[in-house]
Amino acid sequence: MYDPDTGQNLCASLMDYAMPRADDLPPFAVGHHDVPSKSNPLGVKGAGEAGCVGAPPAIVNAILDALQPLGVKWIEMPAVPYQVWRAIRAARVVQDLHLGVKSFLKLLSHLGRLRRPGRHPDGSRRGNLPFGAMLGSNAASA
Repeated sequence: MYDPDTGQNLCASLMDYAMPRADDLPPFAVGHHDVPSKSNPLGVKGAGEAGCVGAPPAIVNAILDALQPLGVKWIEMPAVPYQVWRAIRAARVVQDLHLGVKSFLKLLSHLGRLRRPGRHPDGSRRGNLPFGAMLGSNAASA
């Protein structure tokens, strides 16, 4: 309640405001009427949380759709800016690792064809050994 002339709050605390209590309410009866749902085999229906159950997955899917070009495939809830940033950084690391592994394997295949200075099997420093030979016999045959 406010004073109409000054706009001053007249009920600044619950001591001033007449909060309704149980004895102020009229009598009422609580009951239920079971009507099984025909949309599922159990006949059950959602309760009050039905309105909020679909929103978080929809929001997360929208975020994932927006971040898909960056390689993000998963994001932790809640989707606060820090979590989005972490997901982007993690996707970048995965992409870098993937590219790094592909580049490393390509490099190894090229190095296997190159000649590098090293010790000859007889112990002399003649050089011109295949790079794979310096890694060992298994690497040389790979």
